[in-house]
Amino acid sequence: LSKNLITQADFDQLTINLRLDATSVKEAMTIEWVAESGFIENLLAIADEYRVARCLLPLRVCILGPPAVGKTTLAKYLCDKYKVHHIHMRGVIEQNLDELRRSIARIGTEGLSDEDEAEALLDRDKMDSLEEGKQENGGRYAEDDVIEFFKKTLNSAACRNQGFILEGFPKTMEQAQKLFGPDEEEEEESSSSYNAKITPETI
Repeated sequence: LSKNLITQADFDQLTINLRLDATSVKEAMTIEWVAESGFIENLLAIADEYRVARCLLPLRVCILGPPAVGKTTLAKYLCDKYKVHHIHMRGVIEQNLDELRRSIARIGTEGLSDEDEAEALLDRDKMDSLEEGKQENGGRYAEDDVIEFFKKTLNSAACRNQGFILEGFPKTMEQAQKLFGPDEEEEEESSSSYNAKITPETI
């Protein structure tokens, strides 16, 4: 038993088969709490800790190259072999647009909470902004919007827990810095120049 984590007296009290009031445990015992706000709010951190402890680390690969060299064929092969997600430009854009459309379709729905209604209205404004940017950009979505789509997809629970094969993007160093750069929270907590949770380990 590590004295730095919990005293012997507190350990003895916790092992007694008695019901303890949560307030007593929190205030009276000298325990260093890791997830004080509860299981649900710390689910991502708990999942990360579980993966590391069990060596279930996700496979993160980026496949780049000129057109017609077999990027898609290789990506599909690796995805089938390792059971990870295939992330590519068309799929990412379509997935994010579909999510926005489903959210917008909720507007005016009976029983929708004020919070969900506000979120749906924000998504409608975002969709309008995306379409305006597409018209101004010759039928292509703006680069910053595409990067945000990729960020959202790579930060999803499926990609973070199971891994992914990223195909054909980013194409430039500037795009890579925007996509894999640290989030604001990570930047405050560490001096790392990249987001370790979504940056591919193999290119």
